[in-house]
Amino acid sequence: MRLLGAIVVLALFVHKSAFAQTFDSTSANIFNTGFDAGDLLVRWTESGLEPSTSVNYTVSGTGITTYACVMGKRKAEQLTPITTAVTYAFSLPVSSRGTISQTVDVEESDPLRNACQGIGKIVLYQVDYTDIHINDVTNNVAALVGGGNFSLTFCDLTKNPKNCPPPS
Repeated sequence: MRLLGAIVVLALFVHKSAFAQTFDSTSANIFNTGFDAGDLLVRWTESGLEPSTSVNYTVSGTGITTYACVMGKRKAEQLTPITTAVTYAFSLPVSSRGTISQTVDVEESDPLRNACQGIGKIVLYQVDYTDIHINDVTNNVAALVGGGNFSLTFCDLTKNPKNCPPPS
C-alpha cells in the first residue's frame, strides 16, 4: 500500500514538473507615429505550459507621459508629467504545443484635455515606461521585458513642436 502511495505522489510530481514554464523571449518598443503614438508594444514567448489550457497575464510597471501645449510654429510649453501605474490584465489560450507567443498594446496615460484650453493645442511630447514586467499569474512566473525601461521623445519643443503627435 505504501508503495502504491509513493507511486501516485511521484506520478503527480512528474506530471507537474513536465510543464516547467519559462519566458523564452521578451521585448518592447514604443509606437512613434499615428493613433497609437506613445503606446508600448510588449512581445513575449512563454513555453512549458500545459497544452490547450488558459493563462492569466498582467503587464506591470510605471508609465510617465509628458504632454505639451503648442502655441504657434516654434513656441511650446511642456506640461507636468503624468505618472501612472501600468496594470494591464488579460487571459490567453495555450497552444497544443504548450506555448504562447503574443504581442499586446499598452496605452499611455490620458492627457488632461483642457490643459491647453485657450492657449494652444495639446500634443504628446515624451513617454517613459520603467520596470516593465510580464507576469504569468496562473503559474506564478514573471520576467523583465527587454531591459525593463523604454523612453521616446517625439519632437524638439524649441525647434519644431508641431511635429509632436496629437494625443490618442
